[in-house]
Amino acid sequence: MNITPTTHEKLAAAAELLAALAYPVRLKIIWLLAEQGQQSVNHLAEQLAMDQSAISHQLRILRQAKLVITHRDGRQIFYQVTDQHVVHIIRDAVLHANE
Repeated sequence: MNITPTTHEKLAAAAELLAALAYPVRLKIIWLLAEQGQQSVNHLAEQLAMDQSAISHQLRILRQAKLVITHRDGRQIFYQVTDQHVVHIIRDAVLHANE
């Protein structure tokens, strides 16, 4: 494996990304958004059998980490994954965990 040396700042940014993903519900949210495309908080809450406020909290963390973006349609806010690289990270982590 060829890993290019990097700066402390870049490693810190990578650590922040991994910290934002270090919770099963957030991983599941990213996975659902990747599989189904943009979703509302209500739809995600139904699929995960969780309160809307709990999902909103997790989405806020993902949004602050720039892992999801939003757009508004009337009163509803829809979320979508910003970068497919994150989906690959999750997929590879799940595959690794199941080895």
